[in-house]
Amino acid sequence: KQWYQRRVAITAGRKLIETQMETFKIVERDSKTKAYSKEALGLPAKIDPAEKEKYELREWLNKTIESLNIESDKLEADVEMIHAQNKKEKSTDCDSALIPLL
Repeated sequence: KQWYQRRVAITAGRKLIETQMETFKIVERDSKTKAYSKEALGLPAKIDPAEKEKYELREWLNKTIESLNIESDKLEADVEMIHAQNKKEKSTDCDSALIPLL
């Protein structure tokens, strides 16, 4: 009975050691990869989650600002068109008022 318990503990410890060794192997391989080697250049860029969130937020803000600027330009164009129409109406009103005087 004691022999079986020891064996279970040993196999559990062995599995833990093997998984830790695999993790270390991956970390060691990544740390030894030179920055401008073919392998490193072929790998996707590793971005810190906080940096990724900042980048995504910055992109969203830029898109939102751009859409607001476009909408602002459209509204300014509408206002200018309305002003131009009002000037035409006023000038035709003035012309019609002057015609009977001649």
